[in-house]
Amino acid sequence: MILTQPYIKTTRSIQLNKQVIKREEMVLELYRDKIKTNIEEFALQDVHDISFRSFTHNLGLLYLHTHRGVYSFEVEQNPSLFINTFREIVKRSPDENSHRG
Repeated sequence: MILTQPYIKTTRSIQLNKQVIKREEMVLELYRDKIKTNIEEFALQDVHDISFRSFTHNLGLLYLHTHRGVYSFEVEQNPSLFINTFREIVKRSPDENSHRG
């Protein structure tokens, strides 16, 4: 593993006629050949890009653009290092990622 990026997984449910919101901290894990979440794994060759949109000083959404669609992750820490490291890995391994446009 090269680097991690914490993200928040929010689940909502109804219990005893009240909405219950549960927030759990998870991590995105960046490897030389893949990105792992708590439930999914993406080969880097299937990840087109990663972007970020900030909403407040310490909250934003990180977007993982993949061949299966766009996945969003709520983050409370700036993901610039994670994004830049991903882009450097992709740039250094063009043979492994040759189908990128």
